[in-house]
Amino acid sequence: MFSPNSSRNLFQEHLRRIDEKRNRPEKRVAPPAKVSVAVTTTDYDDDEDETIQTYPHQQIVRQGFDLTCGMRCLQNLYDEHIVTRQEMDEKSKYLESISSGIAMYDPSLGYYSIEVLQAVLTDKGKQVQRVDIDKFLPQYFEPAIAMNQQFGGYVVALGLGDMKHYVAITHSQGMYTVIDSLPGTSPYSIPDGSLFQRRTDNNIYCSQHLHDKTPVVAVVAVGNSPFIEYNIMHNIWSPTPPPPRRLLSSIARILMTTLKSTIRKVERAEPCVQAWFQKLKNHRVVPSEECIPFLKQWIYGNPLASINVKWNDMQTIVDCSSMQGLVIELINMGWVSDKNYFHFQQGGQMLRDQNGNDIDSTSVGTFADFSLDPAIPIDLIHEGVVPAQASVGGFYTFKYSVAGECIDNKYNAYSVRDKQGHVHVIYKQNVDNIETFERGV
Repeated sequence: MFSPNSSRNLFQEHLRRIDEKRNRPEKRVAPPAKVSVAVTTTDYDDDEDETIQTYPHQQIVRQGFDLTCGMRCLQNLYDEHIVTRQEMDEKSKYLESISSGIAMYDPSLGYYSIEVLQAVLTDKGKQVQRVDIDKFLPQYFEPAIAMNQQFGGYVVALGLGDMKHYVAITHSQGMYTVIDSLPGTSPYSIPDGSLFQRRTDNNIYCSQHLHDKTPVVAVVAVGNSPFIEYNIMHNIWSPTPPPPRRLLSSIARILMTTLKSTIRKVERAEPCVQAWFQKLKNHRVVPSEECIPFLKQWIYGNPLASINVKWNDMQTIVDCSSMQGLVIELINMGWVSDKNYFHFQQGGQMLRDQNGNDIDSTSVGTFADFSLDPAIPIDLIHEGVVPAQASVGGFYTFKYSVAGECIDNKYNAYSVRDKQGHVHVIYKQNVDNIETFERGV
C-alpha cells in the first residue's frame, strides 16, 4: 500500500508545510469572520478573490510532527476519547495479519490506511458507508446520505500519492464543516449542495473554495444507524436514473412503514421483502440482496411523478406513479371521496380512460392511459365539501366561527368560552366580524 521511502518523503513534505504555515504572518480574524483569499489556479477562468466563511472550533485535535491525521480525523469527527494511538496500532496489526501482509500503517509516523479508520469506527458502534464518488454525482449521494437522521459526517482522504491526508467533515442542519488537524488551519463551512464537486481538471474537491487544492480520493460516511437510502440507491442504480428528487422521494416512500400504499405493495411482495419490512418497523435495517429486484421494479417500473392538483383556490403536490395512486392519495387527504362525484380536467379537457370512463379509486393504468401530462397542473372538479383535515403542503382558506362568552381581552387576542365550556383563544388579526347575541339564545 505504501513504502518506507514514500513515508519519509511525505513526512518531510509535511514538516515543510508546517514550517511554512508557522512562518506566515498571523491573521487575526474575529469569528465568524469573512477572509478574502486570492489564489491563482488553472482550474478557473478568472483569478478573482473568493470569500470563505471560517469558524472557531474550540476542540480541534491537532497532529504534531507525525502523520496521525487519520486518528485525529476520527477524534475531530466525534471527540478526543473515541480512540487512542494504541487502539489504532492494534487494529492495524490485526488487519495486516488477515490481509496477506498488506501494509496498513506506519508504526513510527502514525499513518493509517482508510481500512483501519473504518474498522475502528465499526468497533466503536458506528455505521460506516464507503461512498462511490466516481459512480454517483453529489446531487444523488449527498442527499441520500443525509436522509439518515443519525448521519454524523464524513471521513475524507485527500491526495493522489500513496499516503493520503485525512480531514473530517461534520454535518449539522444542512451545513458541512471541514476540520483539518494540520497546525495553522481553520475549520470552514460548506453549504448544502456545494460539497464534493468535480472541477475542470476532472478531480473532485471538498469545496469550490480556491484555497482547496488537494483532490478527494475517498469518502466514508459515518453515523449511528445504517445508510439504508444510499444502500438502496446503490443497488438499484441504472445508467439512466430518474432526477435526484424523484429517485430519493421514491426511496423515502419505500421506507414509510405506515403509508397505506406502501403496505399494500409489500403485502403482495415475496416473503423476503415482507420479512425485511417487518424488521424495518422496529429499526433501520438494510434490505437483503433478495429484496433488490422488488425494490428496483417498484422504483423503475412505476417511477413517481409530482402532480400539481388545483381545487378552487387551493392546490397541492402529490407524488405518485399511477392514476389510481393519485386518487388514493387525494382520498387520504380528504380532497375526494368515493361517495361524491368528481372528475379531473387538464387544459380544459376532461380526463378519462381510453373507454371514456371517468376516474375513481378503481381506475388502473398509467397517466398516459388517461391522457394526463404530469408536467401540467390538473384541476379537480367535484360536488364535495372542504376537506375534513388539511394536508401538509396544501394551500387552504380556513374559516372558523366561535360563539360564546368573552372571558378575557388581551392586546392581541380574545378568550371565548363556548356553550360546552371549551375556551378558545382567537387572535384579533384573524377576526373579520363580531356579532352580539343574548345569553341563552
